[in-house]
Amino acid sequence: MGDYTYHVRREIESNNRWYTGSQFAWVEKESIRRIYEQRFLIFYKIIKREIYIKGKISLLDYGCGDGYWSLVFSRFSDCEVTGVDYNPLRLKRAKANVKNARFIEMDLSNPNDNLGKFNIVFCSQVVEHIKDDVSFLKGIGNYLKKDGVVILGTPNEGSFTHRHIFRKHVLKGSDHIHFYTEKEIRNKIDKAGFVIKDIHREVFFPGHDKLYYKLTSTDFGFKLLELLTILFPSQCSDYYFELKLK
Repeated sequence: MGDYTYHVRREIESNNRWYTGSQFAWVEKESIRRIYEQRFLIFYKIIKREIYIKGKISLLDYGCGDGYWSLVFSRFSDCEVTGVDYNPLRLKRAKANVKNARFIEMDLSNPNDNLGKFNIVFCSQVVEHIKDDVSFLKGIGNYLKKDGVVILGTPNEGSFTHRHIFRKHVLKGSDHIHFYTEKEIRNKIDKAGFVIKDIHREVFFPGHDKLYYKLTSTDFGFKLLELLTILFPSQCSDYYFELKLK
């Protein structure tokens, strides 16, 4: 049993919510629903475009967790989904949640040459957990078919509001290793051999999680945060990048 496997199973046995909490229940929260609806619009646009250009496509959900996004993507009739994750509990849930996709347990920080090539690699909220993030991103590039697309999502936890107001809480409660600014993650993306074709900055983060979730719980609050993102883009909560190999 590898070190990563031992670590994950230990965290599951200790009922660490970062490893055992239901991701489907998380999305159903009123404070989270609008965020995921907004994300879906981004992903929908990219996937439908790729299907239109290429016909039937293959998508790798790299860090699929409980299979929430795998389920969403599997509903596209011309999208064949493969999900991978290092958490056996989440993979078990994913297999139960998504019947028309395949799932594989693996250490995400070590590329698997047997996975194959994909038109889209979707990697959401994973890279900030990986120590050697540049090598991790290079590994993702190895899974791309010619003219393939990467959808990469990560928190903007190096921003002023996160770093000076919220970061101590994040450091205490999560297993994130990296706390990126936009400049930092752009530099990592460049070093890994990608170009950024598009970027989406999620809603403004006001510096306190309770205030943030209170605002995202209402249409008015969410629209206010969207407006503040336009005014202060460097203080957004998360980034989603569309990438292609150089």
